[in-house]
Amino acid sequence: MNHTASRLVAFALFVLGATLLASCTAAGPAAETPTAPPTTVPEEPTEAPTLLFLADQRRVALGECTELEWQSNRVVRVYLDGRQVDAVGSLEVCPETTTSYELTAVFDDGTEGRRVVKIQVDVPTEAATETPQPTLTSIPPTKAPEITATPTITPTPEVSVEFYPDNGIYELPRDQKCTAINWKTSGVTNVQLEMEGRGRLPVGPEGRQDNVCFDGRVTFYLYVTLPDGREERHEMELRHKN
Repeated sequence: MNHTASRLVAFALFVLGATLLASCTAAGPAAETPTAPPTTVPEEPTEAPTLLFLADQRRVALGECTELEWQSNRVVRVYLDGRQVDAVGSLEVCPETTTSYELTAVFDDGTEGRRVVKIQVDVPTEAATETPQPTLTSIPPTKAPEITATPTITPTPEVSVEFYPDNGIYELPRDQKCTAINWKTSGVTNVQLEMEGRGRLPVGPEGRQDNVCFDGRVTFYLYVTLPDGREERHEMELRHKN
């Protein structure tokens, strides 16, 4: 190879090397691929401490019962009126008076909870029963029937006293609470009627008293004043059959 040809080959190689160097310089260093951050799994939220306290009925009549129920979570200890119980439970109570029940709990985070349930007890009140006062009336008496019991008539030539219940019945059936009493006198100057323990009441020489109500037995007295001033007492006992 002559010198001219060698120079041409050397020049071509120089041009090729310069072109490759310029291409690499323009392109610059290769960009790095970014690395994705690691995936973090979020934690589940922690359930807050709870304490529930309920009653099946908050108002009962005397002698009735109701059921207390409670539920709690995240607790260390639970107390019902100072007595340790389970975290979830129930209890039947039968209070005789209005009562408040207290549920307390110590939670695992150191805090405390308190719930109160009040049970109202309705106590019946007995209404006072007042025995009606007998009403004295002066109406014609009923005809006195034949008296089978020992008569209380004390006949004298001038004085007579009749004192008897309706139809002459001294012993009433248990379901008959009321009756009437009658009296008829002659030859006396003063007549008074007394229901046992209630004091005397002046009445006419003859009459009738309705609405004589009693339970068990009761005694009536008829006082008459004789013409000579002496007082005479006639007694009548009414009773219920056993």
